[in-house]
Amino acid sequence: VKSASELVSHLSGDMKSKNFTSLAVSDEISSKNIASHIKKELPELEFVFPADLAPEQKKNKLAKTSAALVNIDFAVADVASLAVLIDNTKSLFIHYLPDCIYVVVKPEQILANLFELFTKVPKEKAKNMLLITGPSRTADIEKILILGAHGPRRLVVYWLEEK
Repeated sequence: VKSASELVSHLSGDMKSKNFTSLAVSDEISSKNIASHIKKELPELEFVFPADLAPEQKKNKLAKTSAALVNIDFAVADVASLAVLIDNTKSLFIHYLPDCIYVVVKPEQILANLFELFTKVPKEKAKNMLLITGPSRTADIEKILILGAHGPRRLVVYWLEEK
């Protein structure tokens, strides 16, 4: 998408077409800002802010949330993966409990490969990192593909060209 307004339009349209009733929003300012614009387009949508929930409430509430808007630290081009440094987020539940995860990637977050990622991230932070490569899936049981077995059923990544 070329602008923040186009992003909000796409996100709102997608959530409306999927009949989502709730959106969890990560604690970063950029996610909260996008959410405030989505609220104007979809006032009936319930917004969940995990940072405001008690630890025992987070898991239960996020598991019942339709979608989440989360921030990532880097996008790794050659393996099409998203990297989240655990030290930079207050909870990882938001990254894998809702059925659908929305991510906004900016050009400055894109790295060529895993080598570049691990040279950019300090060694201590690299020990605790979440790598997301598409929606959760498994075909372990009788070779039947199951989506959402260990995380979201759907991952939507937007590339925001504007800074």
